[in-house]
Amino acid sequence: MDRGRYNFDGGHIYGEISVDTNESVTELSVGAYTQITDFANDGWSNKVTPDYTQNHLTIIETGIYSAEFCVHVENDASQSHTIGVSVFAQNGTEEFTNIHTHVKLTGGVGDVESISGCGLIELIAGETIELWAVSDSTPALGVVFTDITFYVIKAS
Repeated sequence: MDRGRYNFDGGHIYGEISVDTNESVTELSVGAYTQITDFANDGWSNKVTPDYTQNHLTIIETGIYSAEFCVHVENDASQSHTIGVSVFAQNGTEEFTNIHTHVKLTGGVGDVESISGCGLIELIAGETIELWAVSDSTPALGVVFTDITFYVIKAS
């Protein structure tokens, strides 16, 4: 059964973007965050505007939100490296450090790991929030973010 995607006028406030079966390689390097730009679907939403084409969620109502992400990532490099994923606001200008997590990818193309993060953050109407990633490697090494779900739910 196709459940579709619906926008409701009442009730809880939430929004989601996602991708599944992505194959694009993203180059990550040490100390330089790169926005994750592989989203392909707008998900469920109510009073949050999902926009997978801009790889962000736009907040409509100021408040405290639970922000959560689940990422399936594959190493596209022959060497090991640790990657970090964080939630940022306003096109990478503000990192929410309470929603930051790391995973070590072992050497060899095809190493697969899952990484997730969640936390409460204050968001202001009109702000956008995005996922950004970084690696501990020099030179830049490639990863493939094959599956991602990123969403917010207003807590208060």
